[in-house]
Amino acid sequence: MIELVDALQQTARECVERAGGFAWWYADIVDDHGNGAVLIWSWGLPFLPGLMDATRQGKAQAAAAWPSLNVAFYRDGRQEYYLLQQFDPAEAHWEPGGPGAEEVWRFGSTVIRRSIGEGRVRLEAAIDCKQAELPALRGHLRLEGRLAQEFAAGEPAGTTGHRWGVVAGLGTGEVELLTEGLSLKVAGRGYHDRNWAPKQLDQLGIASWIWLRASSAERTLVLYLLQPEGGGPERLIGRWLEPSGEVRRIEPDCISRSGSRRDRYGVRMAEQVTVSEGAEILTLTLAAPVERGPFYLRSAVSDAAGGWRGWAETVVPERIDRALERPLVRMAVHLRRGGNSFWLPLFAGLRRSRIARLLMRRNYAAGGA
Repeated sequence: MIELVDALQQTARECVERAGGFAWWYADIVDDHGNGAVLIWSWGLPFLPGLMDATRQGKAQAAAAWPSLNVAFYRDGRQEYYLLQQFDPAEAHWEPGGPGAEEVWRFGSTVIRRSIGEGRVRLEAAIDCKQAELPALRGHLRLEGRLAQEFAAGEPAGTTGHRWGVVAGLGTGEVELLTEGLSLKVAGRGYHDRNWAPKQLDQLGIASWIWLRASSAERTLVLYLLQPEGGGPERLIGRWLEPSGEVRRIEPDCISRSGSRRDRYGVRMAEQVTVSEGAEILTLTLAAPVERGPFYLRSAVSDAAGGWRGWAETVVPERIDRALERPLVRMAVHLRRGGNSFWLPLFAGLRRSRIARLLMRRNYAAGGA
């Protein structure tokens, strides 16, 4: 279902260049109050409408033709800003790096840089999104942390080709986004990982998953709880990430979930996830989703005392890109080449001005932040 990789393993370019694959990189920030931001940059992001359906129809497409950038900001338990922007392939570029060499990604005018050296990771995104049907977005994300050394140690090699691994599990970061004259800021605990595979999510034997990362002031917990297709035992993956960069494996029988509730679009999510190792017990509660859809939920997570904060995702791959829901998902995706849904302003941009922007339907291409 998922194979773990170490922090220095390079993302395979063939998964971007060949038909049916994908690669995405992920960074998030969360503060002591549960506010935060997420940045995802990708080729072949499985959530883009039309991509997985093409594969199911026997017309799999190269991820290189589907570059995208996702920026989201959350405050007080709700989404304040959201943008999922799909680019023309000629607007997106990837310059691989490695230890001692900077890795660079470009999506339109947005530039993301990552350097790894001396056991540390530095990530900086200069965000500059101009779009014809939404106000401009400018800003930055900066993250620095310890390299997650030997993240895959002790895990058996798999055969699915879907690889995931943490690059910086315990870091610090800050985000500032400027749009419509408003500044959205957050600073706190930072996290960075990546995924890639030569085939799409619904071909990997996964019925559903919960991914979770939560950090205290001292360390980070990362979990994957995977339900296989056709039943069978759940696969549980857990790691403690220490300030030194050391990674410690959590035994599967120490991980459990409890409670279940069905969200408005039909996806079921756990209410709590617990890690119990001897006398040490950490129970994390998943709050009401800050993002929701027919196949995906994102929730803030915390412990009862508030010392642990982070994010969780629930994903049901077989529900992605179904014909009935595809028009709804398309409403939330901004296409740089045009042809966007009339309803895009209700799902993208600054939350507080969405209805006004829908009524105005202005052209913002030359607009400032």
